[in-house]
Amino acid sequence: MTSRVVLDTNVLVSALLFEKGRLAWLRRSWQAGAIRPVLAEPTARELIRVLAYPKFRLTRPAIDQLLGDVLPWCETKAGPIEPCQHQIRDPKDQVFLGLALAAGVPVLVS
Repeated sequence: MTSRVVLDTNVLVSALLFEKGRLAWLRRSWQAGAIRPVLAEPTARELIRVLAYPKFRLTRPAIDQLLGDVLPWCETKAGPIEPCQHQIRDPKDQVFLGLALAAGVPVLVS
């Protein structure tokens, strides 16, 4: 059975960029169908924005290739993501918690 998960941007970027890193197993897991990342428009936009950071030195084709390594395995939550009322340490992560709640996803990795 495939587990639906919300992965925050830092987790996704680490899984995509560092093939031998501590989160590389996540990439293999979604590509094997063990997990299904759940995205929404704001979280996908954030992923694209972060991959374009100058510190990563990625070209547009390299970014597109990385997106091709994750997007085909993702489930997309359509519609707005309501802000959740739970207080979390990093306010920028509210969207990921809101997505998990709105999509009924039991696992949030941050």
